[in-house]
Amino acid sequence: MKTSALFLFIILLLSVHNSFGQKNKPNEEREKFISDYSRTMEAGRAKEIKDFIDNELSPMLLGGNFFPEERFQQMQTTVDQLNEKQITPFPHLHNYVVSVYSLVKRGKTGIQFDNWHNIVDDLIKNRNTRRLEEFLAVSRSFLYQNIIAEDPNFTWYLSGNEFEFINDKTPQLRVENTTIVCKTINRASNWKDVSFTDSVKIENTSGIADLSSNKWEGQGGQFTWEKALLPKNETVATLNNYSVSFRSTNFTVDSVSLKTPYISRPVPGRIIDRAVKGNYRENRDMVYPQFSSYQANFEIKNIIEDVDYKGGFSLNGDQFVGVGNDEMQAELIYYRKSKPFIITQSDQVRVSSKSVRTDMAKMTMFIGLRDSITHTGLNVSYNQETESLKMTRGSAAISQAPFINSFHKMNMYVDELIWNKNSNDLVLGYDINTSEQQRNARFESFSYYDERLYQRLQGVEALHPLVALYKYAYKYDKFNMDEGTAATALNRTIEQAKPKLLELSALGFISYDTDRETVVVNPKTEHFVKSKSRASDYDNISFTSNLSPIRSEQGNTDQDYLEKVRKRNLERSQINQYGKMDLSSLDMDIQAVDFIKIADIKRTTIFPDSNQVVIKKNRNIVFSGWINSGKWEVKIEKGDYVYESNKFNVYDSKVAYFNANPLRAEDGKRAIPLQSVLNGLQGEIIVDATSNRSGLNEGFDEYPILVSKEKTRVYYDQKQLHRGAYNKERFYFEVDPFTLDSLLTFNERNLRFPGELTSAGIFPKMRDELKVMADYSLGFSQDVPSEGYEFYGTDAIYENKILLSNNGLQGGGTINFINSSSTSKSLFTFLPDSAIGVATFINRPQEAGVEYPDADGPDAFITFLPREKQLKARSNKEDIAFFNGEAKLEGSTVLNHQGMTGRGGLDLSSAKLRSRHFDFTRWVAETDTASFLLNNKYKKEGDLTEDALAFKTDNVNGKLDFKERVGIFRPNKGISIVEFPVNQYICKIDQFTWQMDQDEMTLEKKEQDNLAIESGMDLDGPNFFSTNPKQDSLQFLSPKAKFSLKERTIYAYDTEFLEIADARIFPDSAVVVVRKNAKLDKFENAKIVANFITKYHSMVNVEAEVTARRAYTAIGDYEYGREGEEKQLIHLSEIRLDTSFQTVAVGAVDQENILALSEQFSFYGDVRLKAADPYLLFKGATKVNHDCKNFERSWMAFETAIDPEKIQIPVGEDMVDLEGNKITVGIRWRNSTNKEEVRLYPTFLSQVLGEEDPEVFSASGLLQYNGSTKEYQISNKEKLVNRNEKGNYISLHTETCSLNGDGDINLGMDFGTLDVTSIGEVNYDEASEQTDLKLTMAIRAPVETKAFRDIGAKIIEVPGLKDTDFNNSTLEQALVEWVNRKSADKIKSDFTLKKEFKNVPKELEDAIVITGIELTSYAKPGDNQKGLLTTSTQSAIVNIFNQPVMKYVSTRIFAEQRSNMGDRLGLFLNVPGGFEYFIDYDYRKDGVMNILTDDKDFNTEVSELKADKKKSRKFIYDITQNSAYKSQFLRVFN
Repeated sequence: MKTSALFLFIILLLSVHNSFGQKNKPNEEREKFISDYSRTMEAGRAKEIKDFIDNELSPMLLGGNFFPEERFQQMQTTVDQLNEKQITPFPHLHNYVVSVYSLVKRGKTGIQFDNWHNIVDDLIKNRNTRRLEEFLAVSRSFLYQNIIAEDPNFTWYLSGNEFEFINDKTPQLRVENTTIVCKTINRASNWKDVSFTDSVKIENTSGIADLSSNKWEGQGGQFTWEKALLPKNETVATLNNYSVSFRSTNFTVDSVSLKTPYISRPVPGRIIDRAVKGNYRENRDMVYPQFSSYQANFEIKNIIEDVDYKGGFSLNGDQFVGVGNDEMQAELIYYRKSKPFIITQSDQVRVSSKSVRTDMAKMTMFIGLRDSITHTGLNVSYNQETESLKMTRGSAAISQAPFINSFHKMNMYVDELIWNKNSNDLVLGYDINTSEQQRNARFESFSYYDERLYQRLQGVEALHPLVALYKYAYKYDKFNMDEGTAATALNRTIEQAKPKLLELSALGFISYDTDRETVVVNPKTEHFVKSKSRASDYDNISFTSNLSPIRSEQGNTDQDYLEKVRKRNLERSQINQYGKMDLSSLDMDIQAVDFIKIADIKRTTIFPDSNQVVIKKNRNIVFSGWINSGKWEVKIEKGDYVYESNKFNVYDSKVAYFNANPLRAEDGKRAIPLQSVLNGLQGEIIVDATSNRSGLNEGFDEYPILVSKEKTRVYYDQKQLHRGAYNKERFYFEVDPFTLDSLLTFNERNLRFPGELTSAGIFPKMRDELKVMADYSLGFSQDVPSEGYEFYGTDAIYENKILLSNNGLQGGGTINFINSSSTSKSLFTFLPDSAIGVATFINRPQEAGVEYPDADGPDAFITFLPREKQLKARSNKEDIAFFNGEAKLEGSTVLNHQGMTGRGGLDLSSAKLRSRHFDFTRWVAETDTASFLLNNKYKKEGDLTEDALAFKTDNVNGKLDFKERVGIFRPNKGISIVEFPVNQYICKIDQFTWQMDQDEMTLEKKEQDNLAIESGMDLDGPNFFSTNPKQDSLQFLSPKAKFSLKERTIYAYDTEFLEIADARIFPDSAVVVVRKNAKLDKFENAKIVANFITKYHSMVNVEAEVTARRAYTAIGDYEYGREGEEKQLIHLSEIRLDTSFQTVAVGAVDQENILALSEQFSFYGDVRLKAADPYLLFKGATKVNHDCKNFERSWMAFETAIDPEKIQIPVGEDMVDLEGNKITVGIRWRNSTNKEEVRLYPTFLSQVLGEEDPEVFSASGLLQYNGSTKEYQISNKEKLVNRNEKGNYISLHTETCSLNGDGDINLGMDFGTLDVTSIGEVNYDEASEQTDLKLTMAIRAPVETKAFRDIGAKIIEVPGLKDTDFNNSTLEQALVEWVNRKSADKIKSDFTLKKEFKNVPKELEDAIVITGIELTSYAKPGDNQKGLLTTSTQSAIVNIFNQPVMKYVSTRIFAEQRSNMGDRLGLFLNVPGGFEYFIDYDYRKDGVMNILTDDKDFNTEVSELKADKKKSRKFIYDITQNSAYKSQFLRVFN
């Protein structure tokens, strides 16, 4: 762009200089050439051609001497020749001109120009123009755009200016020191931002391009990897001789020399590059350019940091690609702490700026002193950014083999190993793309053997494939063989053998490389073969790290189980690796391990805590969790498994127990877990002899062996055993160290554990032997020595038998305490602080001193607290009887020297008292907190309709006096809630008294100050509530009540009202009677207020039946009328609640009992009530009450809510009376064929004289009576408040009987296409029966508007005309109606203050608007013409179409009403000092408008209009010279 601009600037200077030199003499020949050339190019004159001619060719040709005259003449001649050959102007002729222009621009006007033009001249002579056209196309592209070849998908460029054209049989182009570039076209949506997709580039090269064959023969040059983002000065190839075809985007060069930072010397080799076609994508893999070295034995130190490389060398894009061969694979050595750590060997290694990748690599990881982890076929990748090395098992057969770990002596079926240079851990991970169901890793001992796997692999074959392979390898000492040999060993073809070889490779028995077609027989094969034949021992150690989710058992709906499965799956889903190896200690920490089987036959398995174990050298396992060995289960806190000695070390354990064989036949056949455990076991479990890990050899029945090296303890502090009363710190049995063999087969009956019992001070310490008791706990049974045992540290001596089991420490006897005696019925249990047991309990009464009641408990649970000197007795299978058996306690008592207390339920013959604390004296049971129940003893047997309870309350204090025969109770907190189950009611009460023998209950609620006086709100709140589910908590307030058990009836007194849904019902007597099942007696002569918040409606003389809190039905009378006046009663035949629980009612007013809505309005019809609405809904008919004789009063049908204080009744456009007759308000024309009957007449809710009578004016909306103005008014709601609002308004004055209105007035005439609309005022005078109109009129007609607008312009020019007066016209009102208030205000303000009316509102631009028109009805007797004519002499022309006027002119209008034909309109404008215009419009079949005027210009302009311009559908207008129209018009004004 800069070069082009400079070039044009030079041309401009030359042009200026030349013009001064030649005194501006035009170069006519060149200008003519440009002119002719432009015309020639017209057909193909795209913008680029026009720009070329205007901006490039013309300035060069006309700009002075820059374009030599010789070359111009040569070009002009050649253009003529090309035209003679009929060469297509575009593109071929254009290609020639552009080529010439480009040669001159490049300065090639000498020999280079001649050489090129000679080729053109030769090709012109050829009859076939194709070669000429092709040469011109390539010339233009190269010379003008540096393009040497083009294709729809790519473009080849040659840059530089050192070139010459050669004609050597075919046209050629020699170029020196050039750059060759091929670019592929980007077809993606982002082509505007990135024009090409890819490129090939050779710099500093020379050569010859054959323009016919599109080939390039090059010499020398530089080739870089810039497009692969490698620095240009670091990676560059030097080329010798090479060839390029411009027909493709490929590029291949042999024998190049590459400079690369990977190798210190130049590397000979071969280059392949390609410009990739298609859509451009960011971050795409760049696989080109490619370089392959001829040498394959490079050693590169630190190819990346801490990684060495050995092997061949190549580049693919930005990637270093190491290659190997059959003799030596490419090798990478990864260093850790400056020592080789991991070595990979593979056919190919890819190194880029971001990563190192090695596919199907052999891998050796050095750990420990002489150990390693190896694999024969991994995908290895190193991320240079994160410095992480990932070694992944792929899907190929050789890759499916396990990692072989010689340090831990395990085969590891792990998805991948991950090592980060900055970490001390080796991660055992999984591919994130692996499905959850496949996320598990298996760890297998080198000595592991699986009989089921062995059998599965054999299938139905006679010779096991493992045996076949091993025997062949052993016989021929050939453990490394090709796949053909392996197939021979299996006695199959290669294709037949492949599936089995793949399976064996995945299981680690062989290493099968399908690419190299080799098989290696691994040691695992020999181990399985020998283990099967018992030639060698084996172990069972194989476990899984299982991260896959498990499914719940089908049909199992147990929520605990399902939650356990969900929690397990959630926990496993959050684990991101199987485990890791500490590279310092080489400990492997493995997660998600459910169990590890150590020995199948010896039934020995590890169940690790948190599913986690640590694997140490040679399969040693460190863990915490459970060991199951034989019958025993041990919970280890700290321990390990030592593989070499095949034993567990138990350093610390929590519990140990065994599963005992049933002692009795009735206990079944399954082993029963021991109910006692050994705590703190330390020692070892020897699984088996090291020579018998499989457990198959005879003579080792004593294994497993449990060795307890320290004392252990058995505790009896289980929560289920007397709530953990035997605290383990004070009560335990200490077991001596012991050794127990044959953990699988020992006899439980003979098992003994010697030791010593410490009994928390109940007895002294005693020695004995634990054994398995009948309840499968560890305990003993002992006869006390003759001298007995000290008892609870007191002077008492215990002399009975002692038993220890999971029932506790037990014995027998009798306890005498104060007035009581307790004799055991079975055994007492001795707890550390008490003795308990079931006994007979008797207490003798005492009135003197401390009072005690009589009590008798035949079967009571006794708790004796010797240290606290207290005895507790609780009813067991029988209650404890009190007060001569009149009351029975289901509960407990406490006896001490202060008296007797108790808790529980005290049952009487017809009542029950429940309390957590009773104080018993000789005849009284007193309580501070209790519930009281009264039985319905009058309920008939078998009667299911009544509840068994008659009365119920909670949280009361009081007493039962069995001597006075009364019960008195009060609430503990404010008021008490008592229940009446038979009545299905509850009550809040302060006190109730029960007369035991009268079956009656009195209830009282304290009086409270009425804080709601005059507010109508009950702040005290209801205290009686229905519990009947169908009554929705029906409630009311009653401070006093009586309950009769015999009648099962509640009498509630002083009830002011009941709130039912939104209503309040006021009972006449203030008494509410509640019968069984919550049924209320019917209310008579009641009152209803609805709703009780707004109190909109009041009903009296009510009969009501209440059935629920939100359900009642009633009838009554409604009080209607204005506030402060006597009310009228409307009978409501139905009062009820609707679906929203709102009170609604219906009633009716018949014609015999007309209702006065007010003095002005009468009504009969239906009445509806909704409590939420402030007014009644009236649906029926109303009639206005006035004395105007000319206005018939009709009943008008309506439906609306009526506010008595302000009655407004809706008036629609189509009103009828109750018989369906049409009634109206306003002014109408009498439509009649009798001319004498045609006149204007008024209506006000009156029947029309004829159904077809045209309407002049009407109003709708709301009807109201204005007492101050004594008139009925009809309009919309807003206009009734503010007369300046939009809309029609009409009023009837009751004293003068005049009718007044304003708004939209349509004259009541049909003018067809001529549209006449008016806004203004109408007045009807009853005395004269005359109707007057004051209007602003808009006339619209389909006319050519220009001539009419000119009338307006002429009127403005007439001097002395008066301006429009807003105050004496209805213009402002019209503007409001037709436009809007805002525009009306602005127009009025601008014109009144500034006399400006610049722009006609768009709503009026299609109309002639006249204001100040005053019309009156014309109906002269004997005259056939009837209608409306002006009474004013002047009106103001507001605008004529979009021409503002605003001037008064002499105006006469007559609108004729014609019943038997179309109506007629005459308009006469006389402009003082101007012209007269008379318009006569007659609408019969079609509308005809004749215009008579002395305005010659207007006449001429309208007359000259084409006929079709003056005619439209049912309308025609034209100029007339017939003055008869005007004379006939003026006659009505005389």
